[in-house]
Amino acid sequence: MEFPATQVRRERGGVRRRVLLAVAALALVLLAVGLVQWHRIRAARARAAGPLLIWGVAWLHEPDTIALSVATRADHDQALEFPMVVDFARGVATRVRTPDGSADGLFLCRPGREFVFPVRPRPGAFAMWRLRHFPMGGLRYRPATGHYPAGGLPYFDTDLALWTEGRGCRLLGLPGNNRAPSGSPVGEEVAFLHMSLRRRSGMGDGIWVVAPATGRRRQISHPGPEDLDGLPRWSPDGRSLAFTRLRRGARAPDGRARDLWVAAADGSSERPLTTAGSLYARPFEPVDWARDGASVVCVRESRTRDPSVPVDMQTRQSVWRAPLSGAEPTQLLSYEQLHGGPYGAWIAVAPGGDRVAVITETEDGGESCLWIVSTATGEAIRVPAGGDLWPMAWSADGRKLAFVRDSREAWVTESRDWRHPRRVWRAAGR
Repeated sequence: MEFPATQVRRERGGVRRRVLLAVAALALVLLAVGLVQWHRIRAARARAAGPLLIWGVAWLHEPDTIALSVATRADHDQALEFPMVVDFARGVATRVRTPDGSADGLFLCRPGREFVFPVRPRPGAFAMWRLRHFPMGGLRYRPATGHYPAGGLPYFDTDLALWTEGRGCRLLGLPGNNRAPSGSPVGEEVAFLHMSLRRRSGMGDGIWVVAPATGRRRQISHPGPEDLDGLPRWSPDGRSLAFTRLRRGARAPDGRARDLWVAAADGSSERPLTTAGSLYARPFEPVDWARDGASVVCVRESRTRDPSVPVDMQTRQSVWRAPLSGAEPTQLLSYEQLHGGPYGAWIAVAPGGDRVAVITETEDGGESCLWIVSTATGEAIRVPAGGDLWPMAWSADGRKLAFVRDSREAWVTESRDWRHPRRVWRAAGR
């Protein structure tokens, strides 16, 4: 028989043990939280080290305001990227506070002081360890489709964020990987490229349209399982979308063929405008519509047949116009008219297709050359801006061109005198 005092002591001992276990568990939780915060602070300090670099530029719908994509280091996987709004008429530069994540690429500017940009969440410690020890090749990336297998690195999912002056940023809540936004000129909708990298987005790959005010979205293009769409651009009346489609095929030198397609804005139909499989479309090289909306201006790529020319110097570009009527595309500017160098050229088509901006390199691979070429007459004007030039962006009216020099300086040149560019912002060291 157990005495009451002994029973009380045993119960008190059990309570003490439970309290000690609870305190120990709480201490472990606090230690884990502290380690996570320490890792985040350490990673943020590492990302913030070094000079700022400009990775992208776009115009807001105002005459003297541009948006810049600024990164804290050259390593894309660990850099912290954020937008900057630069009003160079007033000499004011404002950093945009993004949602919990890093901006990832260029912007789409909407009427007024608004723009949309991709945002990727910050990778955790385990994701960074995987990237460091198992680089991109270990993910079995399939270039023809742009897909990663299920279980790929989680931070490849990319949402779109809308920034409005005075209201800050808000995410649109799009699953999967969403890039290349393009705004309707007559409405409030945004077209974008969706890729379900982890196969769990519930949305089919291709071009989609979303209304930021309501979140309603619809699919516009329906590529095949081995196809990859990209670079959507609205027609001037907002009724159609032009985009590129990469297809697997033997007609292209690398076994892939890229063509220009057009689709109705309601998603009811889509058809190809070119079938040569030689459309030139680097990641940030947009196609654009002619001002009358009856054709699309694009850049096509070919290769020389001279075996004495090194493979990395065989690329040649030219500017073409593809009519919506189905007629054969016509060439507007040849490679020689674009002043293309031995290493090819970076080309940006101005809104309306009246002009193109061309960045080429000298034969010794030194400083870049910037040209403004008229598609109507072929007249070329060289903009005196040395250094390493890229990227660049046209204003909505096609009268101004913004470009980045040496990844540190933003410059602007205007149609009234292309030969006198001016520096509007310089990235300071950190």
